[in-house]
Amino acid sequence: FFEPKILWPDLTQRPRWSWDDKGKFVGNTGFFIAPAEPWLLAVLQSRATWFALGGVAQPLGERLGLTRYRLFTQFTERLPIPTMTDDDKAQLGALAMRATTLANDRYTIDRKTFARIHEDLLGKDETAGRKLTEWWTLAFADLRAELEKRGGSISVKERGEWQAYLTEQRAEHDRLT
Repeated sequence: FFEPKILWPDLTQRPRWSWDDKGKFVGNTGFFIAPAEPWLLAVLQSRATWFALGGVAQPLGERLGLTRYRLFTQFTERLPIPTMTDDDKAQLGALAMRATTLANDRYTIDRKTFARIHEDLLGKDETAGRKLTEWWTLAFADLRAELEKRGGSISVKERGEWQAYLTEQRAEHDRLT
């Protein structure tokens, strides 16, 4: 359990393979490969593998316009894994680790910015909803409208500061994406 591993959820609409080298555990709705090498993460996260999954995994219908799949091990172990040279594995592994670092950095920005929106503008006891959770997809006026729907607001005095802050955070989110 403490070795580097690749994690993935039971149900997903997109490739959701991730790297763990911190000894995390998964519950009964997740799976892992251990020990794992970074190049395998890149292969699993690829569009080619996601296309192949469509032919072997159990589809569960659509949600929000995307097909959901159940990714039990009996399906994922049937995926075709290409044969590669050690040099190809090293290069692909380096790219996978770089992408993982960028994704973790982006996730940190997403969570910190959302926490600030939720705590400062909405209140801890209010439900934020999906739109506010994905704050980077909203124009400032749309974010304000969503806040107002949920009982929150940005005072006129603070709007300039909040708009500048969110613009800066969105630019960093986009750069990391």
